[in-house]
Amino acid sequence: MTVYLITYLPQDRKNTGDVLTLNSIRSAYESYYDSRGIETELVTEDHINSLASNYINHSQQKEIHCKYLFTAEHGANAIKRLSDIIQPGSRHIEVIWAGHQIVSDINELPINIVYLPRFSSRTPESLPKKSTLITLPCVPTIPIKIPESTDTNTSVTYPPTLIWMLGGDARKENADSTNTSDNWLLLPALHPELVVEALKGTRILEVITRVSVINGPRTGHIQRTTDTDDKLALSIFNPLESQTHTTTYHDHPLDLETNIDPVTESAKFALENLRRDDLEIEICHFWRASDAFGKKISHSAYEEKMVEFLNNPNSTLLLPGDSATEISKLIASPIYLEQRARIYVVLSDSMTEALVTWALDLCSQGYFSCIDGRIDQQPIVRPADRSLNPVPKQIEKIIHQHLESQENNSTKTTSDSQKHHR
Repeated sequence: MTVYLITYLPQDRKNTGDVLTLNSIRSAYESYYDSRGIETELVTEDHINSLASNYINHSQQKEIHCKYLFTAEHGANAIKRLSDIIQPGSRHIEVIWAGHQIVSDINELPINIVYLPRFSSRTPESLPKKSTLITLPCVPTIPIKIPESTDTNTSVTYPPTLIWMLGGDARKENADSTNTSDNWLLLPALHPELVVEALKGTRILEVITRVSVINGPRTGHIQRTTDTDDKLALSIFNPLESQTHTTTYHDHPLDLETNIDPVTESAKFALENLRRDDLEIEICHFWRASDAFGKKISHSAYEEKMVEFLNNPNSTLLLPGDSATEISKLIASPIYLEQRARIYVVLSDSMTEALVTWALDLCSQGYFSCIDGRIDQQPIVRPADRSLNPVPKQIEKIIHQHLESQENNSTKTTSDSQKHHR
């Protein structure tokens, strides 16, 4: 028997976190079948027409087993477009959707399996009818291995450094595709100042000699425009279409004097306000200047700074709480759990309440410390209990348990059916 694992990912989503979600789910399925000596064939589709052709062909081949994997809103839209040909009662084809949060109207779609992390908000009514919900301990992710560039030379003296990953604006739960205020949680420009205020209660700002501030693709991503029907209209900056900008942010952001978003600028100002002439402040922009061919370069300093964190035992890492994917990588990777005493997750107003609860619960289990940078909360540091020894969170184990249970139920159903016909 061969199991076909078909993932759908549009061309314009191939450089996003959706790749990680699909790859981690597919990897878990692949390892499960491999452990049972069952062959798997991997298929990746990026166009809805070829996806539909595949489904029609597979639906006629009853001897094979197929798992169609989707994620995020574009995955739900694809399932919606395929709904006329999907056979909900099929015994050899499963439609699987995974995501961070439930997306709008997904409850009407023909989906067999839904994978959601623990912090996602959902009700029985918001889930697809007749679907099975599998709750994961974190966002689907693949544990990070030790980078090849990690330096193991213990004789080198490293400077005390703060590596600060800024968060950004985030979609609300059950958000639709419109850019109005009821669909977005905006990261206030005041946020970095609250983080610095909280850090003043520790020795971190006293001992560091260098700070690297790294913004991301959603930092300063949204701007307020006009009020329409009591909803605040929002506009997304598109770095690839600079002529549509009302500001020049993300156009040539390496020029810090004229091009910096409000959140990054606030972080820079709060650090400069420490009045430390010996403190080196480095700003790393997600969007870089044009290359020699005039093409915009979208490149984050994230990877190089994470390697720097692992290399430098005198460094401290601040991770944005609104990035559930980055937190999930951390709690799934032994390499980072070994350094958890130097890791702080920053709570912000761009986090849902469920996400805040999830982060604080992980903090109480010793996975990392937390810094509260929310406007309506006191700016404090919530230290992790260092006496605890948390183990890596494994989504693969949960998925394997589901597949084993599914297999056992199928075997039992077949056996009962045979007894009935005797």
